[in-house]
Amino acid sequence: MHVHDNSDRFIIVLDGRGMFHVTDESADGFTGMRVRSVPARPRDVFLFSRGTVHTFSTEASPMTLLSCQLPFFDFDDPAQYRLPAIRWIARDRSDDYGVRVAWDPAWSIIAYGGRRAG
Repeated sequence: MHVHDNSDRFIIVLDGRGMFHVTDESADGFTGMRVRSVPARPRDVFLFSRGTVHTFSTEASPMTLLSCQLPFFDFDDPAQYRLPAIRWIARDRSDDYGVRVAWDPAWSIIAYGGRRAG
């Protein structure tokens, strides 16, 4: 998991399949207990604002992502991203948070079950 404190993201899955992992916890308060995992497949689009703790994972094949960031930071810029103190690994957890995913042929929608914290 990582966070972009200084830019918003618009990510398109160009190729491959995997999972998008996201939490409503802040990077400073991240426990790894409230991570939702959402399928990611070609043509899916993920939009989120700066400060959102997230990552992508895949087991079967590589994924190709097009990531647009506003404002832009070079990938080697220290302001690009940071890691929470707790390391979270997708394969080491089960998805029991209760995310609901709805889709039509073009879009997936992440719906939060219950009340959001914070």
